[in-house]
Amino acid sequence: MERTVGIEIELSDIKVVDAARLVYESTGRDFSLWQDRWGPYSKPKLSYDVWNVVSDGSLYNTDGSRCMWTYVDEQGKMCKANPAKSSSNRQKWLGAELVSPALKDVSSLVDSTRTLVGLLVENGATMTRGNVNALHVHVDISDLTFENLIHWPRLIREMQDTFDILSTKWKKRAFYTEEEVYRLEECTDARSFWREYRYIKGSVRHGDYDGHRRLLDIGPWFNPEKSYSTIEFRGYSATKNIDYISSCIDLSLDTVECLRQGRVVPNLLERVEQMEKQYNDASY
Repeated sequence: MERTVGIEIELSDIKVVDAARLVYESTGRDFSLWQDRWGPYSKPKLSYDVWNVVSDGSLYNTDGSRCMWTYVDEQGKMCKANPAKSSSNRQKWLGAELVSPALKDVSSLVDSTRTLVGLLVENGATMTRGNVNALHVHVDISDLTFENLIHWPRLIREMQDTFDILSTKWKKRAFYTEEEVYRLEECTDARSFWREYRYIKGSVRHGDYDGHRRLLDIGPWFNPEKSYSTIEFRGYSATKNIDYISSCIDLSLDTVECLRQGRVVPNLLERVEQMEKQYNDASY
């Protein structure tokens, strides 16, 4: 089955304002219409038929600053950033998340990614594990049912450590435990599953809480606040190597098909090791 795919690429060392302007102008859009994330979780309503750029508070930069949290001023002093919606500091902080449109045409997605990543890199953007720059891949699974998905956490648990080879090793990445898998399998409907999915460290967390957003995350399918029903592969590392990005998309699509069939991905370790070599061969 041909599935819709979207990606998110995290960038460091470029001002979010500059990144947004470059993407808007390159794609023929009016930059004055750009809206950014504010506060710890608030995000503007994005249109997923175009490329978007937003800030991301998890990103670090080579100068030691953290997007939305701190910036280095003209005198080289580290300053605290104000992440409010109307904050003038937005013009100063570094770090951005490049969000693609949702497309079925993967080759078109890869080609446009190549163009925009190249443009951003030319203007100072970097993508390294040292700055916790991740690549996330969303794959549409809206055709599947609760009865299909209730079995996925156990299969994902078998594969998650292998997928983690490709990750940035971000300290807040989340994995399924055997206890969690068992509790999820006991759920009788999507509502109880979503509540159990968010039960972390003794309480039910809000929908965007990092602690339940697993490395292979089926939460978006269950989250009534999301406009899309996807599985999110959160365990890839961002890079300017577009061949690696393409491999991540292919692996994500193949994994969804295997999960749909009730099995793990064959030869996953060999495939991941080859992708890790592909990532490490990229020049920065």
